[in-house]
This record gives sequence, structure tokens and C-alpha cells, in this order.
Amino acid sequence: MMNTENKTPKIVLVTGGSRGIGKSIALHAAARGLGVILTYNAHAEQGVAVADEINGNGERAVALKLDSANIEALTDFTEQVLQVLRKEWGRENLDYLVNNAGIAQRMPIKDTTEAIFDDLVNVNFKGVFFLTQKVIPMIADGGQIINISSGLARFAFPGVAVYGALKSAYFAQPSLIESGLPDVGYFASRLNSSANYLSDLLSKYTGKSTHEHIHLKLVDKAKSLLWSTENSISEIAYDLGFEHPSHFTKVFKSKTGLSPREFRNLN
Repeated sequence: MMNTENKTPKIVLVTGGSRGIGKSIALHAAARGLGVILTYNAHAEQGVAVADEINGNGERAVALKLDSANIEALTDFTEQVLQVLRKEWGRENLDYLVNNAGIAQRMPIKDTTEAIFDDLVNVNFKGVFFLTQKVIPMIADGGQIINISSGLARFAFPGVAVYGALKSAYFAQPSLIESGLPDVGYFASRLNSSANYLSDLLSKYTGKSTHEHIHLKLVDKAKSLLWSTENSISEIAYDLGFEHPSHFTKVFKSKTGLSPREFRNLN
């Protein structure tokens, strides 16, 4: 769904891209013309197989080993990524980071040892945080970071208490679907400022109103959701806090020149 008409393709780094959701993201991204760097951990053959499938279809992909729980190894990993970018695409930056890698240990709280808890934290939260920290300087202007969470961040069943809690750490703030669209007063209150002062300040230094900034941010979030999920246009609209999908479509088109459906269908 990303526009890749330029000679140099957009590049995406997908962690945990050797199977499941990560594999699907890698394959779909490549099919849309993106260059793909995907990671595997224990099963090199699975990661290589995904890269081979992409390369066999005429696109470009490289598989790298990443143990996201090993924080000390992240510096070496990001250096590997930089070397691959230079060699394969003649670049020193990438456009998208998809934090997908994760592990789950399904067992009751009473049986969860400290070692198991630490493993889950290191892979599903700590590793994600510090990998993102390392990769941010490598992301091109206008790039995006997408964190893959889980429905277990919102509901639970026996055996997934720790995993669900860690996944919810990505999205600890209340859902926009419950609170609606943020307004000028919302941001002003968190800056200990008045709505009028904040609006005047933003208008003076950016040339855009607070309302415009809010819409631009919502459209950026919508682009990520349109690319990374199979949710319907209406579901995305409600998730972003729009009361009516038609209002979402109008705002999106006013900022991009395309309807959400047209944007999703871009090659």
C-alpha cells in the first residue's frame, strides 16, 4: 500500500519475520515493492526460506539473526542492518520498523517462575524498547515505527497473564474509541497551558492550527493501520475516535488526496 514508484524502494525491517504474522507482513511488503530485512532467532532455515521466497519473486529480502532478549547484542545487530542497507540498496537508512517478534509462555500465574517472567519481559517489552532506541537514528524522515500488539492486551484467559500485560504496555493509554477525537483542550491541559495560547503558539511557529496538527497525526496513524492490518475502513475510523466513518474518509482525503480505500490499494 506504500507508493514505491521511486527507483530506490522503501525499506522495512520486520522482526520475527520468519513465521506467522511477521512472515505475512514481510511477504505482503515485498509484494508491494518494499525491500525487506527480516529477522529470525532459533530457526535460521525458516528466515532464509522467507527471504528466498521473496527473492524468487523478483523482490529483494535479507534474513538476519536477532535475539531481541540479548540487549548487549543489539549494537552489533544494528551494524549488520547498516551493512545490509549499504550492500543491497546503497542506503544508510530504512523507512519502516515493524516490531513483531515475541514469545508466549502459557501457564498460570502460580507456576510462572522469575526466569520465565524475565524471558517474557526481555523479548516482548525490554528488547522492543531498546531495539527501537537503536534503530531510530536509522529511520528516514517520514518513516514509521509499527508495534504489533495482541488482542490479549485488552482481554485475557487463563495462562496468558504476563504475556497480555506486556503487550498492553505498548498501548497503556485509553483507546480513542472510548474517548473520541482529541481536541485542543486535551493537549493544552497536558501542557499546563490554555487552549487559546497553544493554538496561537502553533499557528505562529508552524503555520498550522492545532486542529490541523491533530488531523495530520490521525492520518499518519491511519496510514499505518491501513498498511499493517486487515481491519475495515469503518473499524479503523472507530479505533481512531471518529464517530462516523464518513468523517474519517473526508479528513483522510483532504490530507492525502486519496480515500482510505484508494490508499490501501496503492502498489
